[in-house]
Amino acid sequence: MRDISSALGKNFDFVIKEMYIDNKMSAQEISEKLFHLTKISITTRSVQRVLKALGLTRSFSEAFNLSIKKGRKSYEHLRRPIKSRELRRGINPRLRYQIMQRDAFKCVLCGKTAKDERLVIDQCRPCRLWRHK
Repeated sequence: MRDISSALGKNFDFVIKEMYIDNKMSAQEISEKLFHLTKISITTRSVQRVLKALGLTRSFSEAFNLSIKKGRKSYEHLRRPIKSRELRRGINPRLRYQIMQRDAFKCVLCGKTAKDERLVIDQCRPCRLWRHK
């Protein structure tokens, strides 16, 4: 620890605290940064012990959110894909009724009525024709 302090020209505890709080680095990132700066190896567990001795700990949720923000964890593969039918909006009931009136409550393709088949609006046609399902 003294070697790192003398190499950096600052108090070791101050350096650890600055990296952990201000730079929002994890113990592993601090360990790697110190090795990069001083070429002195310090284990992640040693950094964790120093942080605990200084009273610097993050809550689980804070650490979890920080790891997602920094890209160390990703949960995109667990997200449920949005289905196209969930994005579609239904047709306005007033417009639906107007289309039914216009087409005389019949399928425009074959002439079946709502009593014969369930009628739906064909969304792919620009004129919104009734057809049976």
